[in-house]
Amino acid sequence: MGYLKKISKDKKLKDGHKILQKEFDISGLGICESFPFKKVQLILERSFGKAFNSLDEVFVAIGEGEVNAGDIAKEISDNYRYAGRFKAKNNGKQLKKGFKVFLKVVAKNRFGLLKDISEVLYKDVLDMYSLKGWASKYEEDAYFTTEILVDDLATISHIFDELYQIEGVRYVYRITSKGMFLLYFSSILTSLIWIFHPLFLYTIGGSDFIQNYTVTVNIIVYSLLFFLLFMILYLTNVIKNYFPLIRNKRLLWIFTFSLPFIAMSAFILEMIYFDLDLSIFGLILELVLIYAYIGLSYRAFLRSTKKI
Repeated sequence: MGYLKKISKDKKLKDGHKILQKEFDISGLGICESFPFKKVQLILERSFGKAFNSLDEVFVAIGEGEVNAGDIAKEISDNYRYAGRFKAKNNGKQLKKGFKVFLKVVAKNRFGLLKDISEVLYKDVLDMYSLKGWASKYEEDAYFTTEILVDDLATISHIFDELYQIEGVRYVYRITSKGMFLLYFSSILTSLIWIFHPLFLYTIGGSDFIQNYTVTVNIIVYSLLFFLLFMILYLTNVIKNYFPLIRNKRLLWIFTFSLPFIAMSAFILEMIYFDLDLSIFGLILELVLIYAYIGLSYRAFLRSTKKI
């Protein structure tokens, strides 16, 4: 009997986690485990009069139907997120007019797919700014993007459910303006650091500055390397938080584990080329710390996938 109860609890935990993560993705809140539990706990106590000691208890409660995941996401979004909300003034008062949402749909290509998607959207949106579609190279898959104005998060959740009912639809996910901004910002900054730090090394390597201010140069060089590795990790975290379609792909983790090693190898070659007298032990220590962080993140990822 105890074994059956454990199976039942595990299933509720997995179902609850999957449902809450879906609502977090719809709301643009990122990975539910990365959101501070104390904030979730306060919202549950204040808004629903329920106390939980861990996020797993929240998952189980959602799986049992005791708490609605959409309500949790809505409360968090209303209390901590205001981006994308539109308001209009009327006699000195502000009236909520809804907010813009950018969606992407991936489906198996077939005739009439665009018509089915547009019918679902027209039923629930306040306004539609764009709807674009294109096929893959061999026309096996179809991709659609749309920018719509909706009244609330419940409407977005309903649209997601309706789109998934369409024949051939594989993925529906929301792309937030914050996610796109952070992706472009971190990508550009990481690329600039990667491109220009060899120029910096070349400049100081050909001057007397490196001999006169050895400690200062070492601090600058180590800081640049650490910042480069940090930006690589930050970029992967942005992808995991705001791009659900890529989040669980093995390629993302291969990318995450490979890039710090590639960056460090390139840096050691630059040290040899520019004849920089830096501590190999310090570089290895930085690399160990980075991979310790990645390892802990990967362990947390594996735990979350087991819940799902």
